[in-house]
Amino acid sequence: MRRGVLVLAIVFAGTVARARADVDYFKAAQKPTTVTYHVGNDRPERTRWLIGGLGGAAGLSLLAGAYFNFEAHDAATKVSAHTLTGKVWSDDLQGDYDRIHSSNVKAIVGYSLAGAFAIATIVVVLKSDPGETDVEVDPTKPTAMIAPTPGGAIVGASWGF
Repeated sequence: MRRGVLVLAIVFAGTVARARADVDYFKAAQKPTTVTYHVGNDRPERTRWLIGGLGGAAGLSLLAGAYFNFEAHDAATKVSAHTLTGKVWSDDLQGDYDRIHSSNVKAIVGYSLAGAFAIATIVVVLKSDPGETDVEVDPTKPTAMIAPTPGGAIVGASWGF
């Protein structure tokens, strides 16, 4: 066990990316007086509807698969016997037996569709990431401030030198 963990640690350490000296990881600002921060962009409404629709379809497919799975289980408990029952095989038992197979196939299709819709949802979420926007703020530039308060407002300004 210890050797396996040691081998995994060595393999992991060998695959970790190395830091390069020629890359500026801190991305120093062009002007030393500016502050840069990131603002996340919003997804378009059309993309949000697509993600919601795919997620909803995954949920409905999962519910359909579970319904047919429970239906097949119910029919299987009617047909199966763990001991000799002495009953003769009848058309009703054959109908239940056929219903088991049909419900199992429908459950597998429902679960498969749920998986496909879930994967499609994940792909759309990852591929439609709108990214971030860099905003630079220069604190030496005068900035006006208005803040509403109960019964009025506060007006001010900030600047640096």
